[in-house]
Amino acid sequence: MIDINPHSFFSYKIFTADEVDKILNLAEDYSPQKAAIGGGINGTVDKSYRISDVKWLSKSEKTKWIYKKIYDVIIDANSYYNFKIKGLETLQLTYYNGNEKGKYDLHVDTSSFLVNQKKYMRKLTISILLSKYDDFEGGELLLIDSGKDVIPKHKLGHAIVFPSFLPHRVFPVLEGRRISLVGWVYGEPFVW
Repeated sequence: MIDINPHSFFSYKIFTADEVDKILNLAEDYSPQKAAIGGGINGTVDKSYRISDVKWLSKSEKTKWIYKKIYDVIIDANSYYNFKIKGLETLQLTYYNGNEKGKYDLHVDTSSFLVNQKKYMRKLTISILLSKYDDFEGGELLLIDSGKDVIPKHKLGHAIVFPSFLPHRVFPVLEGRRISLVGWVYGEPFVW
């Protein structure tokens, strides 16, 4: 299930092709919106930096099996990182379309937020590819790990788990459509 590699990320086979189809069918019930930066649904749309459409897959009876599988993978990966984690944010389905040259330039996911006056921050990111590489051209996920550019082997239904403070990007999709399911696990801020 887990592919350990020499970098600061892990790869997992998490969903079968049938499960991916089931997720994409469930997503039909959600409305798309233009992706924003800096604040999730309350952020700013900046097409010079990020071009994609997103759907927020809230936790429900229909989606709880998705959350369970993802959280199990996160717990397994976190046995390596040993971060103090609290929960999983709402999952984001992201659509990068070739006709728009969909992309997300270099960024980190370590945003922080308050819940009941307590401060939390994102600690781990999970990105799951929900389209086949034959379905799009370009759109590679790049991580910068210890100053080196790394492009993980990402296959249909596979998850890449990495610390949210690792810089990463999605290169422009030149043709077709790249679909990914992204989640973030949060906890109390790191103490340095």
